[in-house]
Amino acid sequence: MTAATTPNRPLFPEPIDPTYPTAGGAGAIYGIHAAFCMIDGADGNGHRHPGQSVEIHGLTCESASTCAPIAALLRDGRPERLYCDLVAPYFHGVYDPAEAAIWPRNPLVRITADDDGLEFFISSSAARSLAAALIHAADRIELS
Repeated sequence: MTAATTPNRPLFPEPIDPTYPTAGGAGAIYGIHAAFCMIDGADGNGHRHPGQSVEIHGLTCESASTCAPIAALLRDGRPERLYCDLVAPYFHGVYDPAEAAIWPRNPLVRITADDDGLEFFISSSAARSLAAALIHAADRIELS
């Protein structure tokens, strides 16, 4: 995720920190994984442990790939593979409320180009629009 879609590290690593003054209005968030998160419990059985620190878990929840690699060609003819998965910010700790309010809470669909390291993050509605556009384009090719 980019700086615009990835939360900063928390002000304090644990949601309840007696050394942090609560008068500043900071928000305590207890770490809850996205339902699809495979970072902890990668066995696919949903064995996730709530409350992991950002240091242990990382800044995002990520799914397993949602599709087989898709073969594509770059403009110069080089082969490329595309992958698709889901990502969402992971929060655990004490956060500045003004900063926490700007982070997207909804999961995003991530499309990754294997060799170039390009990543695209789109909403679920944009993913549906892209899927419909690709189906329409494929239909037009086959009808030509």
